[in-house]
Amino acid sequence: MENQRELQRVTALKEGIKNIAVHAFQINLLGINAIVLAKQFGEKARAFGVISKELREFSQSLRQQMQGLGTASADLVSLATQQLKLERQLALLQQTALQLKNPTVLGRCIHQSQHTSHALNQHITQAHQSMYTWLEGAYQVCLFGSVIARSAKIEAAYVRDMGTGLTEASDEFADYIDQILPNLEILKKAIRTDA
Repeated sequence: MENQRELQRVTALKEGIKNIAVHAFQINLLGINAIVLAKQFGEKARAFGVISKELREFSQSLRQQMQGLGTASADLVSLATQQLKLERQLALLQQTALQLKNPTVLGRCIHQSQHTSHALNQHITQAHQSMYTWLEGAYQVCLFGSVIARSAKIEAAYVRDMGTGLTEASDEFADYIDQILPNLEILKKAIRTDA
């Protein structure tokens, strides 16, 4: 039963990962547009162009973190599925052993299955730790991204007289990052309670 809940939690985690990856992709596209816009404004908006490049790099780094987290969660699904299958087999072996007069051979099989189950549980714990490490990395990347987004707002304020395009872009950067941070917190809590 616990492994079924584990599978449900990982499925929910995968949805959260997908949402964050979508935001990272949107930031990347916005960064491309902001670079083009900054070039149109020329030398006065040059710093905004540099910051937009940094935001694109941030989005790529965040996507890498989400890919690592996705791989770790897929590993966890595989391990939890194996564990669930093993638990069912072990229950059948134990039921059969109760009905036999000489369950010695089955006793060895049961012992081996229990040993395998213990090893799988250790791998599941390692998968949780791996997921948490990837998520912590993503969180740190996102905190850096929020600093870059604030810098973009400052730079956009310097060229406000040239139009609102850069201001709107910097606001969108900040909005996307503001949407990502709470999602990362939710994922962190979900993983922490799994471990």
